[in-house]
Amino acid sequence: MGMLRRSWQILMPKYRLGNMMYRLCSSKAHRSHRVIISSSTNIYENLALEDWLFENTDFQNESVLLLWRNKPCVVFGRHQNPWVECNVPYCEKHEVDLVRRKSGGGTVYHDEGNLNCSFLMESSLYNRRRNLQLVVDAIKSQWNIPIAINNRDDLMFQDNYKISGTASKLGGKKTYHHFTLLYNVDKQRLKSILNSNLEGISSKATASLKMSVTNLADHFPDVDYTSLVDVISEHFVHNNQTKRIQSVNPLDENLFDGVEKHLAELKSWEWIFGKTPPFSIERTFYSKRNNMNVLNVNVDVTKGRIHNLKLEELNILNNTKVGRSFLTLRIGLEETKLCPNEVRKNLSDVKMEWIAQQVYTVQTHEYLDWVLQCVMETFAIFSERREP
Repeated sequence: MGMLRRSWQILMPKYRLGNMMYRLCSSKAHRSHRVIISSSTNIYENLALEDWLFENTDFQNESVLLLWRNKPCVVFGRHQNPWVECNVPYCEKHEVDLVRRKSGGGTVYHDEGNLNCSFLMESSLYNRRRNLQLVVDAIKSQWNIPIAINNRDDLMFQDNYKISGTASKLGGKKTYHHFTLLYNVDKQRLKSILNSNLEGISSKATASLKMSVTNLADHFPDVDYTSLVDVISEHFVHNNQTKRIQSVNPLDENLFDGVEKHLAELKSWEWIFGKTPPFSIERTFYSKRNNMNVLNVNVDVTKGRIHNLKLEELNILNNTKVGRSFLTLRIGLEETKLCPNEVRKNLSDVKMEWIAQQVYTVQTHEYLDWVLQCVMETFAIFSERREP
């Protein structure tokens, strides 16, 4: 045994031996566990803080649990299509924030009845079920709630109702795993918002799996934000020699120097919508006033912008002026961002150009107004249209 030990030491240089012995001695018991509780309810600020912690924390010496909640917002996965996952016009009209996160997974609705847990650590410790089990154990230590982890790493109530969806990001030697925890969310609003009003979409983006949900407080009324934060925090730092629980402002530049850079990216249209995988929309419209009017609309959307709009009139006014009006419309919408204000503005410009070209006349104006309204409905900008 002594010969073997000496041979190993001869083959291993002293500086490497010392480094290896240090790493062997650095067990989880010596790792600092820190809980950070965000004081913000702004989804962009909270995700910016999560990104900042992911980039700037030394996870060889520390693991972090970030706890946060948001005012109403929709958070979709990195590879998802927001127009497929939710009612984008409704969200924009009612100031429900839309955000694309850096992790994969499906779309979730947040409000202040939802607690978010983010476990950030070095990749060698990555274990989603262990993180979820910690939360399950914490909750069961306070309440006798029948929750369990399913094979998709969701938290389920009585095996039938989802109370948590999960997603993660792995980057080199670091990782984070985050998930929701529904305790008193507005379920009616969740259901209505997470339904797209855009029809005729063909998309290869990652789709969410819809499941029935419930709130913990529906069954255990004394479950609230403060009690959940307290019990989960204590379980995370339990038996840890170096433990901290702190409440922070995510935009405190003294603590999180450079966090504004992450915030700006998350709030940008190019990140939220411009990162959407390509998709197409195909619709057919029939005039209720004139059965002869049938319009096919085909359009591609790439990086959130309109491309290759194609209008095909099947039965009526197949003349030079109408053909010219379609060309003007296609050119006028090319490269337009798929957002209501820009689409409306460019369609208004198209109409002014039709007037200048003497295409929009007494004989054609009702028909062309119907065409414009069909195009707007294709993009779900509004649902009602006039019929020629």
